[in-house]
Amino acid sequence: MDIEAETQDMDLPMEIEDIPIESVELLEDDVKIEGYSIKITRLKEYNLEKVEEEGRAELAGDDIPTSKNFAHHFNAPLGTVIMVNNPKTNKTVFVKVVGNFNIEDQNSSIIRLSELSASSIGLDSEGGVVTLSYAR
Repeated sequence: MDIEAETQDMDLPMEIEDIPIESVELLEDDVKIEGYSIKITRLKEYNLEKVEEEGRAELAGDDIPTSKNFAHHFNAPLGTVIMVNNPKTNKTVFVKVVGNFNIEDQNSSIIRLSELSASSIGLDSEGGVVTLSYAR
């Protein structure tokens, strides 16, 4: 059963709008991120957008506490909780964004995870491809 049919059965209004993004130009100076994809679904009745991203993750190093589920993301607001999934291991961790970084300073990574977060989803020091999901 799809979401719209289910909400109609409960007499709740539901409007979902997928926002297609052809090319990612979210950054200054038209920086493109290799291997990056994004899907934004607007949930109008909640005044929210669900953001789903796929891209490269890496370890944050000494920038953030290694024993907490914290991360730096290239554009998510501070305090955002992001669900990070490693498709290779199918493991998931929830992290809190405690900092941002400029994408051109990185090796096309979209998120930098604490050591605890990376190890809990099976990422080693080399990093890897992850999928992210969060609301904004």
